[in-house]
Amino acid sequence: MDPPFLRIITEIIIGTFSSPPILTYYVVIQLALFVGFMIAAYIMYPKKNHYSIMDSTMSFLGSPDEVHNPHGYFFFNIGIVWKMITNIPLTIFMFRHLVTFSIFGAYVVILFYGIGILSGIIVGLFPDKEEDRKIGGNFFKDLKLGMVHNIAAILSFGSSMLANFAIGLIYIFNPYIRSISQWLPPVLIYFGATVGMFWAQIKWQLKLKSNQKLKPWPGEGIFSLPMWEWTLYLSFQVFIYWMVFII
Repeated sequence: MDPPFLRIITEIIIGTFSSPPILTYYVVIQLALFVGFMIAAYIMYPKKNHYSIMDSTMSFLGSPDEVHNPHGYFFFNIGIVWKMITNIPLTIFMFRHLVTFSIFGAYVVILFYGIGILSGIIVGLFPDKEEDRKIGGNFFKDLKLGMVHNIAAILSFGSSMLANFAIGLIYIFNPYIRSISQWLPPVLIYFGATVGMFWAQIKWQLKLKSNQKLKPWPGEGIFSLPMWEWTLYLSFQVFIYWMVFII
């Protein structure tokens, strides 16, 4: 019989998590380190550069540019890579559960989560570096040195969104897999944030067309793209952890 430690490591790698305590401890350690890296990156962000979720993207924390986070950017990038790699066992764990109800749906979920994880790792390995970005520029047009990073970030968000959508459909078409009160809240939270983001950005684009004096970036008030990026990311964390713990 394998020593307990080796058995636990094996369970984590293959995503079985045979007992709730193992899963709980794993998530606590994963989140503690991730949050620690994010806090370190924020603390190291120069006060003169003024980081705010209303006008600064998540990637600004991991940008070595002088106008962003030249001294603490690596904390953010290490944190992102750590989070993506440690999400793999959780994704496999979810797959093992979902495949018993929808083989096709489970493979769609793991495919899109896989793309999201790989893209997320690329985000961490290739920091957002755009020294020549002009204030008020367009996020999608200013893809120069940070092109790989930005495309990977969009791909990671998009593929994770599709994976979550697939999970939502699996539960909707198999509502008694778990009590509706268990799986409905995270679905509403995540898709509420998704709809809110798309509504805000579409509305903002219409405002820009009607008033050319407005600055495209980052969006005023509720239309702020960085704010919605953070909102969507946090709602995704709520979604994935909630789903993992109700299995």
